[in-house]
Amino acid sequence: MSQKMGFHVCHICHNEMVAEENPSMPFVVNGKRISVSAKYYRCQKCGEIIYEMQEAKRISSVIEKIKKDM
Repeated sequence: MSQKMGFHVCHICHNEMVAEENPSMPFVVNGKRISVSAKYYRCQKCGEIIYEMQEAKRISSVIEKIKKDM
């Protein structure tokens, strides 16, 4: 994800991405659909979603904990 003059630019179509937060982003874990809150950037044109590194690590950690509890 590149930055240009204070906003994020989509690596696919090069349009502006906007910060969003979803309280129930769906992920599939061991064949089961779970919801995890997530902060991300979404391209206004193509819909591409990108997570910042720390957020991706947090989501991964939550998913790993859920796997252990299954």
